[in-house]
Amino acid sequence: MRRLLAGVALGILLTCGVRIEPSAATEASTHVDEPGYQTLSWAEAREIICVYDWSCPIAMSIAECESGFLPTARNGKYRGLFQLGPEYDDLLQGDVYDAFENTRVAYEVYLRWGASFGAWRACL
Repeated sequence: MRRLLAGVALGILLTCGVRIEPSAATEASTHVDEPGYQTLSWAEAREIICVYDWSCPIAMSIAECESGFLPTARNGKYRGLFQLGPEYDDLLQGDVYDAFENTRVAYEVYLRWGASFGAWRACL
């Protein structure tokens, strides 16, 4: 219930134009900065993530929670902004570590399963 209320509050703040920067808690040792891939700013992530027809605040929350907005984030078999597993490789049309491609596939997963899909539930 607390996560639901936090998501609603985040949605209200974003709708009102309040800018919320990612927290330091989103950084994890599994995140890897590689040449050509750096952590996206909140504004950069929003430009990529919010072009799709899903709840922008929820999608931003999931990406921040899963990867700290780092396109090269890895945690075991899970990769990219939305930490997609290899079971979704058949949906990829490019590099899983490309922020645009990872977001496109995450949107397809969202359409199939919703925001409460798998580990994403912990980010809500």
